[in-house]
Amino acid sequence: VQVIQHLVQDLGLNFEGIRRMEALLPCWKLLSCDEETRRTCSAYQDTTGPCWANKPAKCIEENRDCRTCLAYRLGSLCAKDMKHVLHDPATCTSDDEIVAR
Repeated sequence: VQVIQHLVQDLGLNFEGIRRMEALLPCWKLLSCDEETRRTCSAYQDTTGPCWANKPAKCIEENRDCRTCLAYRLGSLCAKDMKHVLHDPATCTSDDEIVAR
């Protein structure tokens, strides 16, 4: 909740802006999905929403839990440092480290 408040109040984003920004996160890179998985995954093909909003995403079909997924858990927390996530997903490894930035 604090992260969303920060994005809205301090950075001036609205909820649609946050959703679109999170849609930019390359979940397929964070999860190391192969080409076949990407080709058939709705999250890879849809650029308007975050991966967890795309049903049926391949990872959901495989019974993966979004609540434990790096793209889901750290999407909003990495918003401040989006370029770091896109260049090196390993830089967003813990919630505490990102909140401290």
